Amino acid sequence: MALSVTEKQHWKDRIDQKIKRRIESLKALNATYFAEMETAAKLTAATELGIHSDIEAIRAMEQKIEKLQNDSKKHLLQVIEKISGKQLNPYYAQMDRVDTELKPHIERCLHKLLTNDPRGQEVIKLESEREQLLDTIWLATSSRQVRDMWTQVLKLLGEDSSEFQKEVIAAAKPGE
Repeated sequence: MALSVTEKQHWKDRIDQKIKRRIESLKALNATYFAEMETAAKLTAATELGIHSDIEAIRAMEQKIEKLQNDSKKHLLQVIEKISGKQLNPYYAQMDRVDTELKPHIERCLHKLLTNDPRGQEVIKLESEREQLLDTIWLATSSRQVRDMWTQVLKLLGEDSSEFQKEVIAAAKPGE
């Protein structure tokens, strides 16, 4: 019996959650390692882009600004307390924008760093399977012609199926 699109989506979501929990578990077991890799990836990305010293200068300025604002806030709070008892809103850093722009570069560098360690390799493999999960489910429930076409498309593009997809395609009945 063929699965409906809704059923395929359901199974994709269920499997995705299991893989996600496994990735989170691996990262929790090796929290220090993954934190170090993320820090190294940020530094590498900023250095490769030639903006490391700029980011350091911005951070130093923000620290000075934060200190001045804290001092100012103390004095303002004293005045406001005398007048109405209300407090001011905290200062929100502008580094968020730089971090947002830097994120894809950090992810690329992190991926490169993680490929050099078995713990990182396992996380990369699981994340890759998550990204391809919907295709894998459709391949598992599609006809032989669709699976063969998928294999040919990947060959044309110079890509390869994931190990999980290969197993799914191999497990299909020959007459399908």
